[in-house]
Amino acid sequence: MKNEIKNLFKTKKGILVFITIIYAMVMPYLTIMTLKYPNFANGWIDFGTLCLSFIPMLFGDILAECFGWKKATVIASVVYAIQLVFIGILHLTTLDAGLCIGFGDIAEDATFGYNILFSAQWRITLASAIGYYTGIFTNSAIMGLMKARRQDNDNTAWFFFRCILSTVIGQLLDNGLFFLLAMAPVGIDASSELPWDLLFANIGIATALEVGYEIILFPLTKLITKKVNTLQEA
Repeated sequence: MKNEIKNLFKTKKGILVFITIIYAMVMPYLTIMTLKYPNFANGWIDFGTLCLSFIPMLFGDILAECFGWKKATVIASVVYAIQLVFIGILHLTTLDAGLCIGFGDIAEDATFGYNILFSAQWRITLASAIGYYTGIFTNSAIMGLMKARRQDNDNTAWFFFRCILSTVIGQLLDNGLFFLLAMAPVGIDASSELPWDLLFANIGIATALEVGYEIILFPLTKLITKKVNTLQEA
């Protein structure tokens, strides 16, 4: 077993399997962080996803750079579909109110909080899905197309430029769609809606922070992609 785990890191196929596993482990918790911490960072950012978002950002760049943007998009899409199933199952568990009968007030309080968290958040979940799919497709496509354009004359500066540009455009679309669909003040759910000025401020701040993530992670991204590209395919 130990040798099999080590062997994952000896080929590109093994790295792809490892990244996909970690990706699938992390993604379901992004929506949970959003639901659990709707006023993250003292209300300046109205979702807690940023606690973990650097992981799919790092993996997204590595997948697009080492395995191609189409494969990166497919893997990210499948992983996010798993997240939607996960959130859907959690929602279904809130529909049965009688499972904790007999465990006293503590169980009732815990069940109430659990149900509040997962029962009425479909606007946020759907907005998150639409924003994510749009953002990840755009990010991966820009990475792939820009790499193909300079395939014979690629360098660190061009790699950095496409990482940053893809993140700016991809995350701006992701955050823009998410906040507009999930929290625009249109009278669907006043408890989760934001005034327009704060909504656009959230879009700008979230995108700026994610671009900052990209810049900070770039040395690690470059190191990993360089190492992975030296491995055998299988």
